[in-house]
Amino acid sequence: MAEFKFVKADGSVLDYSTGYVVVEKMVPTKVRVPLFDANGVRLSVEDLAEKAGLKLKYIPHQTAEYLAFAKIQFMYGAVPEFAGRVAEFKAMYDFLGIAYDAKTEDVEEALVAKFENAEERADYYAKFQTALLNVKINYQAGNRALYEYEVPVVEGEAFDPVDDFIVWSEFPVLVKWLPGNYDEAEVPVKREEEIVADSAREAAIREELANE
Repeated sequence: MAEFKFVKADGSVLDYSTGYVVVEKMVPTKVRVPLFDANGVRLSVEDLAEKAGLKLKYIPHQTAEYLAFAKIQFMYGAVPEFAGRVAEFKAMYDFLGIAYDAKTEDVEEALVAKFENAEERADYYAKFQTALLNVKINYQAGNRALYEYEVPVVEGEAFDPVDDFIVWSEFPVLVKWLPGNYDEAEVPVKREEEIVADSAREAAIREELANE
C-alpha cells in the first residue's frame, strides 16, 4: 500500500501521523558591536562590513563656487519669476554700461552721461529702483524657499531678511548664473559622494584631504 513518511536529516524515518518534531534553531540575538576600540581606533572598512554590516561613506566638502552656483540655481527654480526679474535689472545695467557690482555713485554718473534731461534721468532712476525692488522681493522668496528646504520652518520662525546691500553684493553672481547666460563648461564641478571600497581607498582619501 502506497504511503508517505517523514524522513529526518539523519535518515531516520517518522510515521506520517507524527504531530511534531523537536529541532534546534538559531535564534537571532541583538548584540552591541563596538566601532571603536578603547584607544579610539575605528574598525577597518573590511571589519565594518563583516562585523557590523556597515559601509563607510565619504561625503566631500564642496567648493565655495559650487555652493554659490547650487544656491542660486535652487532659488531660480523655487521662484519662477526670479530669473526674469534679474534679467530685467541686468538689462538696465547693460543699458547704462556699468558693471554689475557698480556702486550708487557709478549709477548716478552713468545716468548723467546717458541722459542730458534731468526729468529723463529721474524717470529712469525710478525704474531702476523698481527693478531693484523686484529683484529683492524675488530674492527674499528664494531665500525663504532655501531656508524651508534646509531647515523645516515652524510658522512664524525667523529667517535671514534680504536688504539692498545683499542684493547688490549678490547681483554679479545672480547674473553670472542666470539661466541661458552661461556655458555648461563654466559650471563648477560637484564633488560626488563615495562608498569607500576598502582600507587602501580610505587611506588615499585621507592623504588627499591632508594635502589640501
